[in-house]
Amino acid sequence: MKVPPHWVPRQPHRHPWSERSKRKPSINYGRKILLGTVSKREQCDQCDPVGASEIAERLSVQPLTVAKWKLRGHLPEPRWSISGNPCWNWPQIEAWARETGRLPAEEA
Repeated sequence: MKVPPHWVPRQPHRHPWSERSKRKPSINYGRKILLGTVSKREQCDQCDPVGASEIAERLSVQPLTVAKWKLRGHLPEPRWSISGNPCWNWPQIEAWARETGRLPAEEA
């Protein structure tokens, strides 16, 4: 007599990492934890960290424009990452804006 397939005991479900190690893998969700090569306590005489919204405000553009510049690779690499958000040094962004002609006329 042949046993029907639904009578055959199944293997118990296992998580993908249960057999490899006892600890859970770190989850990154595609974000870089720390951008650039910056130590935890960096000494900087002209550090003025700015995010995308501050860059938009200082360059008189929409925040979406800054997001597009970052996406297209026009902005310099972020120097820091704060709570998963990229952060740049304002003197570096200001120099980049002067080179590319994106600094408003009143500040130039």
